[in-house]
Amino acid sequence: VRAGTTLRVLETLASSTSLRDDLFRNAEFFRAGLTRIGFTIPPGFHPIVPIMVFETHLAQELARQLYAQGILVTGFFYPVVPLGKARVRVQLSAAHTREQLERALVAFASAGRDLGLLSGPRVSA
Repeated sequence: VRAGTTLRVLETLASSTSLRDDLFRNAEFFRAGLTRIGFTIPPGFHPIVPIMVFETHLAQELARQLYAQGILVTGFFYPVVPLGKARVRVQLSAAHTREQLERALVAFASAGRDLGLLSGPRVSA
């Protein structure tokens, strides 16, 4: 079964780039949205997006608040990353819809303002 599944995946990937294209469109949209809202993210194109919050307690609380809003992120902090480099990480997929990504950006904006990570007026995605 596993070999058959692997072969099917390889056939799908060889016949079309649509899933990969969707994945990178999602990553580009989400990264641009986070930056526009005011979060610090390392530059790149990868669909695994680290959102820098720098302090352990902020990474933990941001992850908790986002989870409460239905957004699953993973917090990373010392000793997994260096001291002062705490972050949460989002892993995007080709299956995410634009609506889901927009909802996640609204949740990030709300939680970010609540935690003092963002300043200024309410920002919509």
